[in-house]
Amino acid sequence: MRKNANRMDRHRNNDIKNFIIALIFLMIVIMTAAYAMYSRQLVIDSFGRVNNDWDVRITDTRLVNETGFARQLSSPIISPGGLGMTIEIMLAHFEDEITYDIEITNFSGMWDAEYIGFTTNMTATDFIDYEIEGILVGDIIPKDNTQGDNPMSITIQLIAFWNPLLINDLPELKSHTEMRTILLNFEATR
Repeated sequence: MRKNANRMDRHRNNDIKNFIIALIFLMIVIMTAAYAMYSRQLVIDSFGRVNNDWDVRITDTRLVNETGFARQLSSPIISPGGLGMTIEIMLAHFEDEITYDIEITNFSGMWDAEYIGFTTNMTATDFIDYEIEGILVGDIIPKDNTQGDNPMSITIQLIAFWNPLLINDLPELKSHTEMRTILLNFEATR
């Protein structure tokens, strides 16, 4: 009887040990998949080292045009991570516009960058609206095949203007000042 009890305890201990090993393996697989989705590229070699090669960023911004009474109140600030910029502007008349050139560079050696649009912390009732010209959703910035000697860059335009849906609601408005962050969104493609 005692032998059967010991045998059952060992069998139960083996089941627990096997469950823990399977759980650890499952956690490693989930963490690897989560990292791959976050970093856009995951290379694991035979030694278990991980390599992330995704480097697309804004490399330059330049004020190109202030139409009418529009004014840039401070120089654009490129966000940490490089795919966003913060601008502070003032528009005084419904025909005012401000245009910036934005240079975007793909330093990635393995991935093309596909433009998927831009986002901002703007709402539908904000007085100033934004649009991007010079790139369309689905356009590609090719990968850097030169190992950093001559990465591929493009220049696009960011235009800020009065929100056309609210122009009729603005008869008493003299001017509007706004600080806004614009994020450019890209996906890695081959």
